[in-house]
Amino acid sequence: CGLDSVVPMRDKAQDIFPMKYDMVIIRPGAEEVTVWNQLHG
Repeated sequence: CGLDSVVPMRDKAQDIFPMKYDMVIIRPGAEEVTVWNQLHG
């Protein structure tokens, strides 16, 4: 998974699984991810 490459030392128990209208954004050098939902803006 690309997330394992970007944030290998994360707590995988806190992972979320994006659905149809979600997009996960991982900025360069980030220590966290941003989840954006198309329906909720």
